[in-house]
Amino acid sequence: MIFSILKWYFFKYSYSNGLLHIRSGVFIKKERFIKKERVQTIKNKAGILLRIFGLVTLQIETAGGYVVPEVFIEAIDKDKAEYIRSALRGEDVDASDSGAEPKNELSSQNTWKVSYKRLVIAGMTSGGIGVIFSLLAVIFGQGMAFLPERFIDSMFKTFQNTHINLLILLILIVFIISWVVSILRFVISYGEFTITKTGDEIQITRGLIEQKQLTLKNHRIQAIRIEEGLLRQPLGYALIQVEVAGGGSEDNGFKTILHPMLKREELQLFLNFVTPERTFSTDYIRLPKKSLRRYLLRATLPLVPLFLLFYFVPFVWIWVGFIIFFVSGYLGYLRYKDGGFKLLNQELILRYRIISRTTVLIKKTQVQSMQLKTNFIQKRKNLTTVSASVLSALLSTTFTLKDINHKSGKELWLWLSKSIEDEKKQSSSV
Repeated sequence: MIFSILKWYFFKYSYSNGLLHIRSGVFIKKERFIKKERVQTIKNKAGILLRIFGLVTLQIETAGGYVVPEVFIEAIDKDKAEYIRSALRGEDVDASDSGAEPKNELSSQNTWKVSYKRLVIAGMTSGGIGVIFSLLAVIFGQGMAFLPERFIDSMFKTFQNTHINLLILLILIVFIISWVVSILRFVISYGEFTITKTGDEIQITRGLIEQKQLTLKNHRIQAIRIEEGLLRQPLGYALIQVEVAGGGSEDNGFKTILHPMLKREELQLFLNFVTPERTFSTDYIRLPKKSLRRYLLRATLPLVPLFLLFYFVPFVWIWVGFIIFFVSGYLGYLRYKDGGFKLLNQELILRYRIISRTTVLIKKTQVQSMQLKTNFIQKRKNLTTVSASVLSALLSTTFTLKDINHKSGKELWLWLSKSIEDEKKQSSSV
């Protein structure tokens, strides 16, 4: 407690003339100067306790690309945090009052709010159901040891002639609880999800219990990722994520969610709202038919040892192996069917599937590197694999599309090489 008080006492900050000055340290003194131009992302977080007292936690990330925010100010007054955020964003603020609100007010036309109905659907179709189900199954299994023996005996006597029905009933109960928990978890995490656009900046606010606020600049978005899960795709919904250069990621991992549940027909409208310079297209150059066999083999060959294991189990369970084999083969077919790419002048659109169908929008100027890889089997069939890399919170993120025509791969290579040659010509002329 004493050390915490000392740490609070010696922590001081000030802002003037575009420079944020941080002084901290009890025994070892540290001073940090952050220029306004170096600030990339500004976040606000506020749990229930902080919100009661009107406080927030301010996080500031710079162009250094640190995983941990370079500036971390805990329990700062909300008005002062807003003053610092507005000043670092270049808005007009009253320096005589650090609690002043920014003079530039945002109109309601610049706001996109996600309804709770969408969040409930997102929770119902979230992949987190499986994780929660596994966790609850372990808890139920271990919890049986703590139940009174009399209760267990009476339960088994009730279902003594229907053990399978009892097992199915327990699995159904655990699944329903997992479903409800997944929905509540999603709604609590992403409740009041609001996107506000002003100029080159996007501000995302979300959270019911712990309110989080993220501000990022549009030009730092390196790629937009549209993910359609197996359950969401038939319903026509998608999750929109962005790859951000030099930080700006969510707390859970390194992804920034731009929209948790967007209808497919709203994609272009939403892109016009957030990044008007990007275009979404459903017209792709599909994968050649000769690559279908390779997709099916990649999906099913790893399961061949599974049939050897079924040699040691009763014959009645072999049908499980055939179901798994069929599902895996169908997933391989979907990967082939959904694969493709599209070139739109200054933008590359890649679409592929691992489990979810993913569509990636990358501007030509944001492609850091492109690689074509061809093994000896692909060479015989005139196929190749293309990979495109962009900057992200993890230094780089790579998107890969396998088994496209070698001619298409060369087309992508020339498309990027041409932009590099144009840049060289421009730099030499300057």
